[in-house]
Amino acid sequence: MAPKPTYEELEQRVNALESTDIFELKQSRETLQKRAEELTALNALGRELVLTLSLEQTCVDGLRGMVSAVRPDLAFLFLRKGERLILQDVLPPLSRRRLSEVPEHRVGECLCGLVVKDNKPIFSMNIFDDSRCTWEECKKAGFKSFAALPLQSADETIGVIGLASENVRDFEQQAGFLETLASQIAVSLVNARLFDAVQKELAERKRAEASAHYERERFKTLLQHAPVGILSIDKAGIFTYANPKFTEIFGYDLTDVPDGRTWFRLAYPDPQYRKKVIADWIHDLKTHQPGEQRPRVLDVICKNGGKKVINFIPVSLETGEELVVCEDITERVTLEDQLQHAQKMEAIGILAGGVAHDFNNLLQGISGYAQLLMMDKNAGDPDVPRLKAIEKSVARAAQLVRQLLLFSRKEVVERRNVNLSQEMGQVVRILERTIPRMIDIEFQPGSRLWTVKADPAQIEQALLNLGINASDAMPEGGKLIIQTQNVVIDGNHARPHIGAPPGNYVLLTVSDTGCGMDKETLDHIFEPFFTTKGVGKGTGLGLASVYGIIKGHGGYIYCESSFEHGTTFKIFLPAIGHEGAEADSHPSETPPEGGTETILVVDDMPDIRQLASQMLQRFGYTVMTAASGEEALQLHVVRKEPIDLTILDLGMPGIGGNRCLKELLVFNPFAKILIASGYCGDDMVNNALESGAAGFIGKPYQLTELLSRVRSILGEPDHPPEDTGRA
Repeated sequence: MAPKPTYEELEQRVNALESTDIFELKQSRETLQKRAEELTALNALGRELVLTLSLEQTCVDGLRGMVSAVRPDLAFLFLRKGERLILQDVLPPLSRRRLSEVPEHRVGECLCGLVVKDNKPIFSMNIFDDSRCTWEECKKAGFKSFAALPLQSADETIGVIGLASENVRDFEQQAGFLETLASQIAVSLVNARLFDAVQKELAERKRAEASAHYERERFKTLLQHAPVGILSIDKAGIFTYANPKFTEIFGYDLTDVPDGRTWFRLAYPDPQYRKKVIADWIHDLKTHQPGEQRPRVLDVICKNGGKKVINFIPVSLETGEELVVCEDITERVTLEDQLQHAQKMEAIGILAGGVAHDFNNLLQGISGYAQLLMMDKNAGDPDVPRLKAIEKSVARAAQLVRQLLLFSRKEVVERRNVNLSQEMGQVVRILERTIPRMIDIEFQPGSRLWTVKADPAQIEQALLNLGINASDAMPEGGKLIIQTQNVVIDGNHARPHIGAPPGNYVLLTVSDTGCGMDKETLDHIFEPFFTTKGVGKGTGLGLASVYGIIKGHGGYIYCESSFEHGTTFKIFLPAIGHEGAEADSHPSETPPEGGTETILVVDDMPDIRQLASQMLQRFGYTVMTAASGEEALQLHVVRKEPIDLTILDLGMPGIGGNRCLKELLVFNPFAKILIASGYCGDDMVNNALESGAAGFIGKPYQLTELLSRVRSILGEPDHPPEDTGRA
């Protein structure tokens, strides 16, 4: 048996045991306290992070919690962006100031970059001896120990937290705690990133919804206020939308035309035309791709029964739907037709003016020599009827030329104040003796009729043409009604007619109960040389000249007619005054007289010069001739005795009549000059008269008319013409 320990030995054992238990207990207590502090730090960091959803704020709070728990001298946090590490924050601020530069790190470079690359923490007791630390700024700031902890999300390292100490410190002793802190921060960063992404997506969705709402409202406004009709059709042919302009144009809404079948039946009631429209629609669908326009101009019958010309522009969508734009071009087509008609008339007028001068000169020669021959014949001479027949033919030819010029408004007119009812009364009496008696003429003059400025001969000619046309339309008899009245035209009424401003007008209406005209004929009635009469029965200039006369007077004319329902012409002439204005009286004609003065005849046509010379010499005048303006000027310069009157043709080669006129008046302001021309327009004559010409006579003229005009001018006192326009 072993000997029993002594008291001293027992006491030593007891003391030894007591010393060991107290040390272990102390160690246990310190460990527990440290763990409690770590848990407290983790709990505090967790509470802080759970309240933060912003990525930026999570970085700040996470780094602040790390500093609070570990108390390093420096802490910073980088987030990864591709191969770059972007600095988010540095704490504490005083330590941040010790670093002159905190650059972006790259993955795989320096301690932080290696942590991200390898996804493992790095602890360094002395960075001065650690070749892995290449960040010299940290060394310059006096930091020695360093720890870098990865911020992990699943298998991805999203960033890194760096800790530095000025003294040697073994951060690795707290590796578990530090990694737990870093893991908690990483989870919060991932959540913050997700929250930011959701917020951005929500914001983007709100922006998209707001933008879509704005676009919907804008598109709706555009549709509601579009100046054209817009129609939407689904794949089954159902009309799904029609804007207000569509209803305004056609009168139909979706209850009237719910689908294409109903639309075609109502808009195109004529079976043949409807069949063509449908065939064209199908053809266009087959030959055009989605997005391509398929324009068609069609006549459409509206809900009120009226017809409009519509420019349809359908477009197929990728969805199989159809979008149709409808533009009402009825008025534009009407105006274009009127403009084309006016341009056509103007073109014919230019052509007529080009040949009128030479043609009238030829007629002047024929007529003049016939008149000279008749002067030498007795009344009973058998040649007199033949010569009168020549004169009659010349007059008809001259009237034909005048009609060509009238409808183009190229003829010189002499207008005066006219009471249209009085003039129409004279025309009615002529028509009563001219047209067949089975046609009843009814004249309805307006009371207190306003005065118009007009050429009575032209107005009478226009009405005679209308009356004769009306009689041709009533071969079995009927009624011709002629009316005059005052009217006031407002803007809405005048708008469809070119050159018809609102104002006071005298309306002349000529109606018949004849056969009427179809639309195709009605579209061409005012065109020169258009006629429905047989060969030899009409020139086609009657209504064209009527059109020219009315336009030349500043008025306008339009015709209403339908087949077998008669025709009505309405002529509007602008009024210049109210009832009671006195019409100008016709100037009285005096018998031609001769004289002994010297007259110079200037004309490029030898026959005209010879004819005028013979006529004037027969009545005692001394006559000289010149073939050009240059020759006429030379004669005025070299002749010692003055030339009492110059008869000057305007349309000559060389310097022409107008320039010759002006130079003659510069040479002799007292010179008397009578303009004589086969053709010249209003402007040309007015310019000549304003320049100082004493008068104008148009070819072909009667010799008695020439003699009267010559005598009248020579009888005027010699004085410089007023306002000749010369400097």
